[in-house]
Amino acid sequence: MKVEIPDNIRIQYKLPEGIDAEIKEVNPLLLLCGNRLDIAAKIWFLENNDNIPERAKAVYLEHIRAMTKGSFVEAYSEKKSADS
Repeated sequence: MKVEIPDNIRIQYKLPEGIDAEIKEVNPLLLLCGNRLDIAAKIWFLENNDNIPERAKAVYLEHIRAMTKGSFVEAYSEKKSADS
């Protein structure tokens, strides 16, 4: 499926206007590498949210806090706080 690239991402990566992105489904484990440790934190959250939800949420929020330097604002997301 083709989608329009949001302005904030297009600007961040200096992409020209008018190009589309293609959404593909992949096994998230294939994305693990030294540059994508955020994927490992999200996988851990998903694997543990049913068994230890309080701990899973705490780890997830700490991960987002660290990735956003405490702002909880992600450039590629509509999330603007820990609550969202």
